[in-house]
Amino acid sequence: MRCFGGCTQTSGQGQCVVAASGVPPQPQSPPEPHGGRWDGRARAVPRIPLSRFRHGSAALTGTEGVLLSEQTEKARVEGGEGERARERGFVREEPRSRRSPRLAARMIPLLLCWSLALLHAPVQPAAAARGKPVLMLQNPLRRVFRGAAQAVGQPMRNGEDEQFQWLFRGRLWFRPALRPTPPAGALPDGVVALGLFGWTVGGVVALQYDESPVGPYLEYVAMGALVSKRGALGQWGARLYVSSAAAERACVDVWGVPASEARIQFDEEGDWLRVDLPPTPGKVPEIRLSGWTKTRTSAPDDPIRGGLPILWTPTLKALWAPIVPFPAGQTPGLNLHDLRLSAKSLSLHWCFQRPSDSLGIPLPVGLSVDGIVIEISERRDTDL
Repeated sequence: MRCFGGCTQTSGQGQCVVAASGVPPQPQSPPEPHGGRWDGRARAVPRIPLSRFRHGSAALTGTEGVLLSEQTEKARVEGGEGERARERGFVREEPRSRRSPRLAARMIPLLLCWSLALLHAPVQPAAAARGKPVLMLQNPLRRVFRGAAQAVGQPMRNGEDEQFQWLFRGRLWFRPALRPTPPAGALPDGVVALGLFGWTVGGVVALQYDESPVGPYLEYVAMGALVSKRGALGQWGARLYVSSAAAERACVDVWGVPASEARIQFDEEGDWLRVDLPPTPGKVPEIRLSGWTKTRTSAPDDPIRGGLPILWTPTLKALWAPIVPFPAGQTPGLNLHDLRLSAKSLSLHWCFQRPSDSLGIPLPVGLSVDGIVIEISERRDTDL
């Protein structure tokens, strides 16, 4: 045995015989338990302030030379001076009561991850529990956490072509309807609504995205009118609703599309495709469709055909034919993106529904597109 200061002159009992004053100390009995902690290999280790010795020095500054076992000293030298050792002046094992706060702090992230995992578990709607297949918005808490995880202002670029940075896959249903021509001021300058005897063509577009830059979600668009600008023909969407907070943020922040979050439900069952509940007024509108199974008209291994070019002005929520015959005028331009549409199958359906103020006069025929692929490019340098 040797003392911490490096002295090798010890008595037979293992006590240091060289003190700072040069006088050998008298043998002393071990201190009480409250004065230190027994390590089972040497005498009790008392609390020695850091000011009583110099780290790395070979001599102590007082007469309390303390014997440490070889194993304790080796651990002190090899492990270095921890923060607690520098504060107290020695190395000792911490009581279990002081370990518990550290353990609790380490368990908090694990508990949070476990809670988030529960929130991301599938939530079965009540209708599905009764054996009725249904597509609807899931747990609101899950939607909040999922939306918080999305990057604000820039969704993931999932395009498969370098020319088109964003890609959507799913199915849609479009049913045209006769609607009153929108009043003056409803459209931007330079955009003209096309109609006859005060009526134009609007309708409903419902989409289910199985894949998108922000994950699966549902979309409902109330089409307002046929429009024209610079000779190009387009279809204007008056209102757009999405079932996901992340989709709403992407529409507004990335593409500048005015969108609203809503509780959207597509029931698989139904004799034909129809709108059972048009958008209701309120902070969070409710929308419900039935007969959605009629849109599933393709097989998984069917080839994708098409590649139809379309122009898209997101700020107006309008799709345009890719031919613009007239040059730009003095009116403000609209942000313009290129779209490419492909699909596996197209089908016509009998979609009878009574007229209403919210739906207009629906035409009895609708078009469904299954396996649709919508690709969106970056904004063009030129506007419409």
